[in-house]
Amino acid sequence: MVVNSLPPSGGGSGIFCKELSKRLAEKGHEVTVLTSKLSGDAQNHEESKGFQIKRLKTLGVGWGISALCTPLPYLLKYSRDYDLVHLHGYLFLISNQAALAKKVKPFPLVLHLHGGMEIPSAASVGRFKPFVKEHLYDPIVGSFTIKSADEVLSVSKKDIEIAESKFGVTPQWIPNGVDTDVFRPQKKERGKIAYVGRLEKWKGAERLPIIAKKISQQQDIELHVVGEGSLFEKLKKRCRGLPVVFHGKISHEDIPGVIATSELLLLPSLLEGLPLVCLESLACETPVIATDVGGTSEIVIEGKTGALAPPDNLEQFIKKANEMLDNPETRKKFGKNGRNLVEKDYNWTKITDKCIQTYKSVCSR
Repeated sequence: MVVNSLPPSGGGSGIFCKELSKRLAEKGHEVTVLTSKLSGDAQNHEESKGFQIKRLKTLGVGWGISALCTPLPYLLKYSRDYDLVHLHGYLFLISNQAALAKKVKPFPLVLHLHGGMEIPSAASVGRFKPFVKEHLYDPIVGSFTIKSADEVLSVSKKDIEIAESKFGVTPQWIPNGVDTDVFRPQKKERGKIAYVGRLEKWKGAERLPIIAKKISQQQDIELHVVGEGSLFEKLKKRCRGLPVVFHGKISHEDIPGVIATSELLLLPSLLEGLPLVCLESLACETPVIATDVGGTSEIVIEGKTGALAPPDNLEQFIKKANEMLDNPETRKKFGKNGRNLVEKDYNWTKITDKCIQTYKSVCSR
């Protein structure tokens, strides 16, 4: 396994990698995860849940998303010790180097797309990043990384369509998974709503003070913000006097205690794949208000498990949140629908089996 970051750091792709590695190890597979070493992470080498973790020296995070580390020397030296490399994400420096290592010393490579396929709007993240992604990264580096893989997977059905049109490859759908024994319904706390994610502009975190202010003008709420990032201190200052509680970074094991007791989860993101936090929220029977980006609409289904708003229409996002908070029966119904959806399509047994089938197919070629 090669992944940009792994808990306690990072987001959905790291959680997916960790959960999948644990289940593969339980089935008797030898798994090593190669990842970055960010502030607060554990030692360079450790064993966790039956699999090995090797963390590389990392100089920081580029553009708020990509760990600045160099896995290339390790992959060139040791990649042939493994039957297969499962790479998570195509946007990261660690991913680009894995693709380069395969070209130099070929080995079976499976690339799992975890979002970031769309070009974000210039209005939301500025003009420079979308320009670089559309005209430089995707056609050159991104294309090289994706086409280096023997098999491409995607957590999002929408990203499959983008990959087909942009890169000429057809990924197999293997989505994010949720442990429904951990993420399960709990008693809701009246007026409690939550945001869980990186505090970065691309996650829509910059909008949280406005969202909290406008919702609190109509509702008696308390917004619980879980996560860290470059906007943390700025957001704390902007939220002074507002009903907002900042938890900072908490362990993934403690997240159910926040989401499951909330009446609503908010995700005003500008760029997503298939957001794991939405699946975790629905598993807790907590409906979601989200922006319609990436594959979010595959799980936050309008009128069934939550509500969606265009990423450039914050007023509509706030309106839908207020409407949901005004209707407890709707929240209850959507929550149950969400739990049923997760149990049916996003359970780890199916996902693990699909990955193993893919590995066997790739290694037999």
